[in-house]
Amino acid sequence: MPKDETLRLIGDHLRSLRTDWGMTQIKFAEQLNMDPKRYGLIERGGTNLTVLSIAALAKQLNLTTLELICPHHFASAQASPPARDER
Repeated sequence: MPKDETLRLIGDHLRSLRTDWGMTQIKFAEQLNMDPKRYGLIERGGTNLTVLSIAALAKQLNLTTLELICPHHFASAQASPPARDER
C-alpha cells in the first residue's frame, strides 16, 4: 500500500471517530492536546506521522496502535473520546 494511502486511511478513521462523537476538528484537536491545523493535516492524510505519534493518538482514543492503523481488521474495537488532559 502506498504511503499516502496509509496516511489517508488513518485520517479517514480519525474523521469517522470524530464525527461519530459529534465533535468539530477544533474540539477534537483540543481534546487531543494538539494544534488544530496539525490535526486537520493528519485527518486529510497530509502529514507523515511517526510511530510515536500514532501510538500516542491511539492511546488517547483507547485503541491499540494496530486498531488505529487497520480499523477494518478490528471492527469490534471500541474507541472512546479523548479525555481532556487537565494540566
